[in-house]
Amino acid sequence: MVDKRTKQTRKKQQSISEKPSLAFDMWRFYLLWAVVLLCFVVLIARAFYVQVINKDFLQNKANANILRTERIEAMRGVISDRHGVPLAISSPIMKIVIDPRDYFETKHLYDQITAELKQDPNNRKLKRQLPDKNLNLDELADVVGVDRADLKKQMNARPRSRYLVLKKEVPPQQADLIMKGNFQGVYAEKTYKRYYPQPQPNAQIIGLTNSEGQGIEGLEMQLNKQLSGVDGEQKIIRDKRGNRLKVSEVIREGEPGENITLSIDSRLQYIMYRELTAAGVANNARSATAIAVDVKTGEILAMTSWPSYNPNDKNGLSNKDAMRNRGAIDMFEPGSTMKPFTISAALETGQYTPNTIVNTSPGSMR
Repeated sequence: MVDKRTKQTRKKQQSISEKPSLAFDMWRFYLLWAVVLLCFVVLIARAFYVQVINKDFLQNKANANILRTERIEAMRGVISDRHGVPLAISSPIMKIVIDPRDYFETKHLYDQITAELKQDPNNRKLKRQLPDKNLNLDELADVVGVDRADLKKQMNARPRSRYLVLKKEVPPQQADLIMKGNFQGVYAEKTYKRYYPQPQPNAQIIGLTNSEGQGIEGLEMQLNKQLSGVDGEQKIIRDKRGNRLKVSEVIREGEPGENITLSIDSRLQYIMYRELTAAGVANNARSATAIAVDVKTGEILAMTSWPSYNPNDKNGLSNKDAMRNRGAIDMFEPGSTMKPFTISAALETGQYTPNTIVNTSPGSMR
């Protein structure tokens, strides 16, 4: 009987002791769920902050790493004669550019991986990390057509630069050949080259442009603002190594320059220059200038000087005197310009012919 009571007492005590333990387990269960719920709240709040509140800042930061703004060069206006014959035109040409910083960073990575592969030749992970671009500067110099030593000197002098022009005025076909070489950091930019179909007869009037496409002589300089137009802008996407991938967005379309029509007749201009050249050579003259004017309208139909120059050949511009537009800037004695009127009046009287000899002594005539 005593044993039975003792067992019942022990069961009551055990039941009483289990109640606090069960309560403690429930408290830990709820605490765990609260922690999990709190984590979810934090994650949701963070996602909301990133995608909504701080979206613009983070987007701009990401864009700064992969987007670059590029200039779209505007096409220069055409200069034509009175009949629409082009005297100065712009043709598409390419410019080959390299990103030295991108090249050297990739070259450094290549050298590091190559050194590690010497220790572990069968490491496939390292092999997959090897850059697949051409890093041979000698080969690049040869295909572009520049001196090997000069290219390396320029690259080493500007290792942190993002823009180095390798060669200007490259034909599109040659540019395609260069790009097929898959050289690291090298890309082609579209630009324009000024071309003069009738160079010598019109050189002093039309003038020429420099390597940047800006007028430096003649009408090219005087009308540079109208001819230049307005450059556009576009955003391009680059990878983490700075390689140009594709155009992302055209920010502003370029506006081509104005087309200019002159009063000049290119046919008269050519004949006049041809005759001036013959007369200058025959008379061993230092220079010769001629102007043809429409007496009814005052328009200049032709104006040229000899000797002249070829504005298409930038390397042959050593004779600065040949670049002067003598018909527009040189000074002439007024008396010489009045002689045609005096002679014309005399011929109209019928008393004089082109073969008449006039005795001007003692210096006057009534």
